[in-house]
Amino acid sequence: MAAFGGGCASPAGRNADISQALVKEARPDLDVVAAAAARFREGDFSDAALKTHSDGELDQLYEALYRVNFYYPGRKNSIVLQRGVLEERLRRKRQTNEDGERMHKVYIGARMFKDAAAIGKLFPGAEFPAVPELIVSGGGGENKWRVYDISDGGKRAELRSLPLAAGRRIIMEIFTGCPTAEKALGDILADPALSDAFRKYGLLVTDRFDAVGVLLWREHFKFPEVYIAHRRDEFPGVNFRTSPNFYFLDAGEIKHSFFGWADKSRPDSGAANLLKGLRAISVPVEEAGHGG
Repeated sequence: MAAFGGGCASPAGRNADISQALVKEARPDLDVVAAAAARFREGDFSDAALKTHSDGELDQLYEALYRVNFYYPGRKNSIVLQRGVLEERLRRKRQTNEDGERMHKVYIGARMFKDAAAIGKLFPGAEFPAVPELIVSGGGGENKWRVYDISDGGKRAELRSLPLAAGRRIIMEIFTGCPTAEKALGDILADPALSDAFRKYGLLVTDRFDAVGVLLWREHFKFPEVYIAHRRDEFPGVNFRTSPNFYFLDAGEIKHSFFGWADKSRPDSGAANLLKGLRAISVPVEEAGHGG
């Protein structure tokens, strides 16, 4: 029988190599994450295949898949693989509360609320973020720019489409726990030169399902248009991986955008960028509070 070079790897060996590539960097390159995740084979995650993994290999594999699902929320195949690894950890009675919390976070990120609730029952000692008790579809509109509108003290979330295809709008993308985003909105609303225009055209959106955080932002800033994005791909051109990002739309088309806000070396840079964006969507300068 002829010999072939290169050898053959077991499912555990292949998964270990891929997992190592995914966990070795604290802040991995996202293209590297996507390329590595594409190398996973569904057959290497069968019940029989997972039983051949050592405890340490399962630990690393679970971490690796969590990273994939954190950076690319909603990838159904990666979610299924992570759940399979969790099931093997449960079978071995090696699960931790953190395992449950991570799986719950992945399900919420993918808007798989029923699966998230089921995980909560498996890990009664874990701590899970508050999720609205009632999640309903408002109906109508296209499957674009859809958001969850939080109400009833965080107990209700209504899925509806934002009317961004017509007119002029400003999207401010945020993390609800981002101090730079908090400072940016505070500066904007405290500035007579910017506040009126932003209140008229602006809205805030985050893809992190933080109902409590959304309500806190609305209350603190007295700014009602704060929403949770349904899916990242329903907001073409919007970067949800950093915060804050500003997008200036006219008839649904992004005409100008920028990331960040002012810093100590350029204290007026945020306001200057905002004014540039307003001009890009033909908001008169005097409407923004700046004449001339």
